[in-house]
Amino acid sequence: MGLPDTAPLPDSSASIPYFMIRGTAYPSKPYLITVFSGALTQQQQIYNYRHSRAKRCIECAFGVLAAKWRVLKTVIATDLETTENIVFASVVLHNIVLTLEADNTSQKDTEMWEDNQERRLEQAGGAVHRGRPSQYGPWIREKLVTYFNGPGALPWQDSYS
Repeated sequence: MGLPDTAPLPDSSASIPYFMIRGTAYPSKPYLITVFSGALTQQQQIYNYRHSRAKRCIECAFGVLAAKWRVLKTVIATDLETTENIVFASVVLHNIVLTLEADNTSQKDTEMWEDNQERRLEQAGGAVHRGRPSQYGPWIREKLVTYFNGPGALPWQDSYS
């Protein structure tokens, strides 16, 4: 999956690879992160709240996407890779349509690249988790726990954790 390079978190010196939020129904991948389970610390509860809030936004956006691209409303009877490609193509097409609707004469430079995200994750986290790609998700999640409870804290987040 061609995700962008590692980037710093806002107002922080911490730099992490791009990632995706994973629900429990999806298979584990190195770049997918999940919520904490079991007995949780206050910091983990805050992380879970922020994770769940982001997931709700994503589900809403996917609903908008599925309304336009009906293939996403059905069971896609293909292998996982083909299904991922169908969803990816739908997102790309949706973004193209939005861009064309917004400005037909736009001459924005766009650049697409395909790189191996697992290689990028290994470069970003290799010193911490050598050769254990299944551990990158938890490593990223711990970085986010620190960030959400430090420079990335929201004034009202403690009320909802």
